[in-house]
Amino acid sequence: MDKENRILSSIVRKYYDLQIDASSLYLISSMLFHIMFISLNKEMRRMEMSKNEVELFLDKQNIAYQSYEFSSDNIDTSKTPIFKTLVLKGNKTGPTIALVPLDARLDYKKTAAVSKNRKIGLPPMDYVMETTGYPHGANTPIGIYMHHPEYPILFDEVIKNYERITVSAGELDKSVVIAVQDLLDLVHPVIADLLSSKDSE
Repeated sequence: MDKENRILSSIVRKYYDLQIDASSLYLISSMLFHIMFISLNKEMRRMEMSKNEVELFLDKQNIAYQSYEFSSDNIDTSKTPIFKTLVLKGNKTGPTIALVPLDARLDYKKTAAVSKNRKIGLPPMDYVMETTGYPHGANTPIGIYMHHPEYPILFDEVIKNYERITVSAGELDKSVVIAVQDLLDLVHPVIADLLSSKDSE
């Protein structure tokens, strides 16, 4: 916007130097409005281009969210706890997604039973990338649902204790804070007890 600001300053200086009449002032005002409108459009396009597919998908669904980069922004985790997205492999379902609190431990027996698998576990990292399209640490229930709505998605029941949570936005170190109800309505997960007994206490 530097170029537009220089043009704007130049026009204003000329107005004060020349003391132009009202009709010319109207013309200048129209020009200023046009310049400001162009600048605003450029800024909006720049912001739109900087959004990733998860954010654009949320915009399309008219779902409110806040984006954060952990490298530069602080998130109050007492109000918006961070949940991690685990990509699992079941012997029957194949790719299975579990969303649990960041510091919680998944109970594989409970998760297998809920997902109707006999066995379930963490697969190799290359399997995660192949099945979700996201690298380890960047998986997100939102993006996975976008591309693979057929994958079973499980949320631990503790999520019901919060109004808003923080989940990955599909990029390393980038997350979104989203209302729990909006997330539930969006991805339609199975909500169940997925944590080890110690973490559930």
